Amino acid sequence: MTGSNSPGTLSPGRRFLPSRLAFYTFCLAGLLAALPALAQAASPSKAEAEDAAFLQDNATIEGWYVVRAGDTLRGISIRYLGEESRWEENWRLNPWIADPDRLKPGQRIRILFRRLPEDGALLAKISNVVEGQQLPLPWENSRLYDLLRSRDGLRTAKRSSAALVFADRSELKVTEESLVFLEQQPAAEGRASRDVIDIELGQADLEGRSEKAKRGDIEIVLGGVKAKPRTGADGQVRARARRPTSGGA
Repeated sequence: MTGSNSPGTLSPGRRFLPSRLAFYTFCLAGLLAALPALAQAASPSKAEAEDAAFLQDNATIEGWYVVRAGDTLRGISIRYLGEESRWEENWRLNPWIADPDRLKPGQRIRILFRRLPEDGALLAKISNVVEGQQLPLPWENSRLYDLLRSRDGLRTAKRSSAALVFADRSELKVTEESLVFLEQQPAAEGRASRDVIDIELGQADLEGRSEKAKRGDIEIVLGGVKAKPRTGADGQVRARARRPTSGGA
């Protein structure tokens, strides 16, 4: 999912952790899509067909942000714009804020962004019913261009899907009846020897392309069972793994 701006390239020797984020998935009907697609989006809507603007030209666009403890408009502007001096632009988007240096955790505000931090993600596409948990708020309907941070969650209903975009511009497609949480990972020393997908419960469909080897670099872990998909003669990697509630694989 990292290595190039194209979500369809499988970079050899890199971990399956875009922007140092790990994903814990539960009760998946179709897990995730990322190398370039682990699944097909269900019933795409007009919103889902719209790509995030910054993917093309790094433009400044508006997103939805949930205030966390210690946040100020100045700090948020540094985080998402790279410029503290632009905090007044964010204040003008939220005229009801009395003091830009005293924000209340849980407030949902509009902010400008042109980059994503490594511990966050952008909800770039939505189809049908998608809910998010942006701490400290409870689960509620997601909005296009929600900005998620570490420990936030995302879940999709039946015949629904979503897509998350990360700092390295990789894209993760979340299929119907899926539940995803983001967790920040410490920077690893050196490069991992392989990518790992650990399935807690549900099904993963893996499809990608490896320019490196006929064996492939992906390892799928199902409990105590490990499987390493092979790359075909055409360089394509295709695999499906499922772990039901009754156990087994």
